[in-house]
Amino acid sequence: MAKDIVCGMEVSDSTPYQAEANGAHYYFCSESCRIKFTEHPENYLHRSSLPAACPDNSCTTSHAIYTCPMHPEIEQEGPGTCPKCGMALE
Repeated sequence: MAKDIVCGMEVSDSTPYQAEANGAHYYFCSESCRIKFTEHPENYLHRSSLPAACPDNSCTTSHAIYTCPMHPEIEQEGPGTCPKCGMALE
């Protein structure tokens, strides 16, 4: 397992969302996090710790609604994959 440097989520080393920077390999939970990192890696490489997903505790990840980028009618609480196309829900 690896940690997504953008959002802090634990992800499998076999995730299709990967990138390299400064000679190191990074793994991501979604294409969205991978793009955020590749566009501005300096925003993530020099952090001493990952930010909390909800720093003021006004939300919890268990109630977050995830949708498929290709099938917006697909919604569920928490992360997963789209039953129609298999893409990671965001």
